[in-house]
Amino acid sequence: MTDLTGKPKLQAKETYPVTEEPSDEEALRPRDEFSERSGGYDSSTRDGESQAETSQSSEDRDNPAHAIFAQKESRNVFRSKMLVFFVLLLAAGSVGFFTYYFLSQEEQSDFETQFRDFSTEIIEMSNKNAEDVLGKLIAISEFITSSTTGLQQTWPNVTVKNWDVLTTEDFERTAGPELYLFAPFVRNEEKKAWQEYAVTHQTWIREDLFLRGMGDVDPGKISEEVYAFNYDTESFYDFSLPVWQVGPVPTNADMIMLDLYTQASFRRMVDDGLEVRHILLSEVVDRTFFSDNIQTIESDPSRDHHPRSFAAQPVFETFFADSQISAFVFSVVPWDTYFTDILPQGIEGFVVQVQDTCGSGFSYLLNGPEAVYLGEEYEQDAKFDYLVQTADFATFTRYLDNNTDVANNDIQYCSYKISVHATSAYADAFTTQKPMYLTIVVILVFVFTALVFVLYDYFVQRRQTKVMRTAEKTTAIVSSLFPKNVRKRILAAAMEEDSNKKSRISTSGKDKLKSFFDNGDESRHDGAKSGVGGVFDKPIADFFPETTIMFGDLVGFTAWSSTREPSQVFTLLETIYNEFDRVAKRRKVFKVETVGDCYVAVAGLPDPRKDHAVVMARFARECLTQLQALTHELEVSLGPDTADLAMRVGLHSGPVTAGVLRGERARFQLFGDTMNTASRMESTGVPNRIHVSAEFVENLNKLGKSHWAILREDQIYAKGKGSLKTYFLEFQKDVMHNTSDATSSNGENSDTPRTLSKKKSLHPAAGNTSLTTEAPGDKISARVERLVNWNLDLLCRLLKEIIACRKSNSRVSPESDMFLTALENEKSVANTGNVITEVKEIIKLPAYHKGRQQLDPESIELDPEVVQQLRAFIVSISSLYHDNPFHNFEHASHVTMSVVSEIFADNIENCCILCSCPHIVFPLFHHYQVKLFSRIIAPDMDNLGDKTNEQDLHDHTYGITSDPMTRFTVVLAALVHDADHPGVPNAQLVKEEDPMAVQYENKSVAEQNSVDLAWTMLNEPEFKALRRTIYQTEGEFRRFRELLVNTVLATDIMDKDLKQLRNARWEKAFSENGEGQAESERDMVNRKATIVIEHLIQASDVAHTMQHWHIYRKWNARLFEEMYKAYMEGRADKDPSEFWYKGEIGFLDFYVIPLAKKLKDCGVFGVSSDEYLQYAMNNRNEWEQKGEGVVAELVRNVKTTYNKVQPPQGQLPEHDDAKLVDLKNALKEDI
Repeated sequence: MTDLTGKPKLQAKETYPVTEEPSDEEALRPRDEFSERSGGYDSSTRDGESQAETSQSSEDRDNPAHAIFAQKESRNVFRSKMLVFFVLLLAAGSVGFFTYYFLSQEEQSDFETQFRDFSTEIIEMSNKNAEDVLGKLIAISEFITSSTTGLQQTWPNVTVKNWDVLTTEDFERTAGPELYLFAPFVRNEEKKAWQEYAVTHQTWIREDLFLRGMGDVDPGKISEEVYAFNYDTESFYDFSLPVWQVGPVPTNADMIMLDLYTQASFRRMVDDGLEVRHILLSEVVDRTFFSDNIQTIESDPSRDHHPRSFAAQPVFETFFADSQISAFVFSVVPWDTYFTDILPQGIEGFVVQVQDTCGSGFSYLLNGPEAVYLGEEYEQDAKFDYLVQTADFATFTRYLDNNTDVANNDIQYCSYKISVHATSAYADAFTTQKPMYLTIVVILVFVFTALVFVLYDYFVQRRQTKVMRTAEKTTAIVSSLFPKNVRKRILAAAMEEDSNKKSRISTSGKDKLKSFFDNGDESRHDGAKSGVGGVFDKPIADFFPETTIMFGDLVGFTAWSSTREPSQVFTLLETIYNEFDRVAKRRKVFKVETVGDCYVAVAGLPDPRKDHAVVMARFARECLTQLQALTHELEVSLGPDTADLAMRVGLHSGPVTAGVLRGERARFQLFGDTMNTASRMESTGVPNRIHVSAEFVENLNKLGKSHWAILREDQIYAKGKGSLKTYFLEFQKDVMHNTSDATSSNGENSDTPRTLSKKKSLHPAAGNTSLTTEAPGDKISARVERLVNWNLDLLCRLLKEIIACRKSNSRVSPESDMFLTALENEKSVANTGNVITEVKEIIKLPAYHKGRQQLDPESIELDPEVVQQLRAFIVSISSLYHDNPFHNFEHASHVTMSVVSEIFADNIENCCILCSCPHIVFPLFHHYQVKLFSRIIAPDMDNLGDKTNEQDLHDHTYGITSDPMTRFTVVLAALVHDADHPGVPNAQLVKEEDPMAVQYENKSVAEQNSVDLAWTMLNEPEFKALRRTIYQTEGEFRRFRELLVNTVLATDIMDKDLKQLRNARWEKAFSENGEGQAESERDMVNRKATIVIEHLIQASDVAHTMQHWHIYRKWNARLFEEMYKAYMEGRADKDPSEFWYKGEIGFLDFYVIPLAKKLKDCGVFGVSSDEYLQYAMNNRNEWEQKGEGVVAELVRNVKTTYNKVQPPQGQLPEHDDAKLVDLKNALKEDI
């Protein structure tokens, strides 16, 4: 074996193995080469100085330093050459590619530019042609008006002198109108006189023929009576529109006296012309019936199928604005008239596509001045779609001069758009071989360069060989002077010295802060501590004299979050504050921190800026705008009241100390009075307004923005500062209604509200079906729209679960449509009697079945028709709700949300064992994790004890959360339970002997009415697909009906008999004295499920009493207003203010708190039962302390609102909801 010098390579002795680690140069060498150098022996470490010396000498012998260095440098040179060749190759390819690309793009750009220029010219010239051609018709109309006025002719007995001469000049053109018609209005009472006049004056035909040199042609006699298009059809209209004069002059007089008003197209145009009183353009028509009667038209059979439209221009009796229309003139114009002679000769390949709103479409190919008809279904080249130029055509023929449509549903017309498309023929004219030729030239240049480099390398290599020999000798001398470990230490010392020199360069506090912002919290990991106590070195901090600080706090967030799950709270905060961060980054505002729902930001550091006040003002305004937009969108997924959230914003300008507090959690912090004052500005501010200090306004004044600030009328008191004069910011337009009047500091428009991504909705309701598709005729407010969308999203997901569960149960077959229809008829209002008789003591829920195949409901695609019907049903239900302060659609949605909160499991990831469909994963639980149906859960495994199998977990919830049908029905019942509520209690309806009370025998009047209305509406034919999705078997149908009836009627908490029955059923189900043990275990579970569902809806109906104090106050005030309104209308015996304070205490003590205790006792609601009970007791204590003051405030508010003359005693307020009246009439007919 030899080394690189050709000398025999010495082997290390086995008794002296290598003990040192390989050097830096050796470590970089390939492993097989290193193994060869070490002789294949293991270089394990041994102690002893003698061994190290022996190893070192062995290394020196086996691997001469100069040989190692030469080998390394040779490799480096080779690698360098390969790198150069690679770079040349890459450069040749890259430059060639980009040369070809940019030259091709240049040709493409020329093509696009010229296409756009010619397209614009086509659009402009075609519209000008339309103005010229149709303007002639307008001129003829004005000529007729002028001549009749001057000659004092009486309508309709008017004949235009030399009509053929007046109109013929247009027919000399290669393209132009083919026909002119003059037709006066003839009322039925004038018809006889008109017919006599026409017969007498038909000589105009011969006179015009004579002028054309056709005096020997006999046109025949005109009809002595006005006739319709179809001779066997008699006109039943109040007037006629007979053809009187035709240009060019006809050689056959049969067409004269033809009543144009009896033809559909003319009749539409005439009716519309009478409405809009200016020229109109018709849909595409056929000219055949004209050509057959007018021999002077030189008909070209090949053009018979070309599209034409006729123009209709009214003729006025005088030139006054309100003058009466006495006649119409018409012209038939081929469409190629408008596109001929536009392009110069040699410019070819433009396709003009005409589309009208009547459903017609056709295309022309423009080759120079010629327009070639392509037909109706010509397919454009899709690759040029991005170049299409589209514009409205002949806008002056539309129904208003400002190109907008008139608000008249009786007018039917066609408006036209033209689109100019490019063709491959036109594009090919710009495509050449120039890019390819130049690319080849560029590549050849690089090839030549590479050859020169090879030649150069040859001479360099010869010189390099001599240099390398010298370097080998020099390296051998250096290596012989210093041991390897000494060389390493020298290098290490030099590197340390260099590092120390760099570290001694002083930095300012601002530089350190900027470094911290750029590099993060690295300072606390780099050995910054010193001394015995571990004190940090010099802090990273500085003083900033000019800054503006913003505090923004969400208003209503505490109450809102009390009804939501933690995941929903964080969804809201992350969405809002991430958007604020995006705005801050763009506007160069520094976000300091978020504390709870408070957002803190500063402008003017770390980079000082003079316009910090203006920047922060614009940032604050955009934050408010974005907040409103995002909360409105999030309401669909996070539930009602989300859009009611607002933000108080406070701004203050002044000096601040900023720095990094290092430690375990290093943080950037601001300190000083400016922070405290900014916080006071926020806390004393007004929702959705920007509250600023006088110091901030001074900065605005310096920047010429003093007009933004409006002085606050009342002074605020700030702790430690006393009374302060403050301002509100008002921009040119209201911040909540305009978002486009400000720009960011870099000049870009940036205040447009940013919505959640439209490409991917946060929570899609049903596959790809949009939630915002309204049913025809929907007219609902924006707030109701959001509530409808939220309920739709929820119910769609429940329907998916029903379908998923149904598909997993292969043993169940759907019933026939005829059978289900019979069941629906059986349960119609006409056949069931009063709903209250259907209340069941036990509703049978599906039993547990093990081993079904897992199916993800999110994989289910709902039929778009079902989604549309469900939405229409929800909108219809919302229309049944009156505009009551309390019992309205918003309250129904609040109850629905409370039911959802109670019915969907938030620990579902711990238990995918949902009873009747045990292996179906319900992602809705994660989507609507709000708070108690989410608390009827299979609880944590640790709390179940021995209940570790699926059967026990199913039974623990009594099967409620396991059956999608149960959940869907209970949610639907919550939505409809107060439909058509009159705003007064059942007792008042009974007292008034209201027909509804008589119908339902004075029992649960409003509740039974709600069930009947909702059930009748659901069974309308337009909701059939929805019904067939909800239930497909007799068992599903009956369970759906029973659950709906039981759940809605359970909301009647004032009926003493029903209350006693429910209490008895509760005792029987949950008593510990053994009562009820005689029934089967299955019946006992179903009994518990039934009574739990009833108490669940009751708790949801009064959920506001078991939620945050602010929510309790909100709904309590609305209920008070509703009862006070009833009192003012004479529909209540007592003023509610007289008993409200004590009544609320009694209601909480004797109903709400016992109900919350029952929820806890039944054992299936988890921690929410404790939470509800705690809130109820807290609200009771708050009410006891503050209730009298609250009642006084409520009285002041309602007296201001209802300070009107009350109707006579017992008179019901009028209600004109046509849909509700029709539905009630249908119910009466059924009954």
